[in-house]
Amino acid sequence: MIKRAQEIDPLSSMIGVNVSITYQSQNDHVASIENTRKIIELDPNFSVAYEYLGLSYLKKVCNAEAIASFEKAVELSNRAGEALLFLGYGYGVTGRHAEAIAVAKELEGKYAKKETSGRNVAAVYAGLGEKDKAFEWLE
Repeated sequence: MIKRAQEIDPLSSMIGVNVSITYQSQNDHVASIENTRKIIELDPNFSVAYEYLGLSYLKKVCNAEAIASFEKAVELSNRAGEALLFLGYGYGVTGRHAEAIAVAKELEGKYAKKETSGRNVAAVYAGLGEKDKAFEWLE
């Protein structure tokens, strides 16, 4: 169904990202990366594409590429909570704990100002392997 939507509107960045997410759910990260790169060629300022590109790179254990993608998403989104969650999670699962904690603290500050949700903070703590702290943020 989503491929049909892409056929109807091949220039829609959001539909394209949903195709990439579908590939990810099928563990076809090569196809997801290829599809997401095409989206970025058409819309290089679409931060969401970089988030999902980074996730596929993480699954392929291309950690440097994943972090670079997440950092680009944060830059393009003006440090939006959604983009920060991907960056913080990426830092956590790749062993860059100090940087992940810094992102978690930034998200906690945004949460206090009602600029992001607790689930974004929770995702960073999950990436760090701090399950109890992640669940606290989901309550």
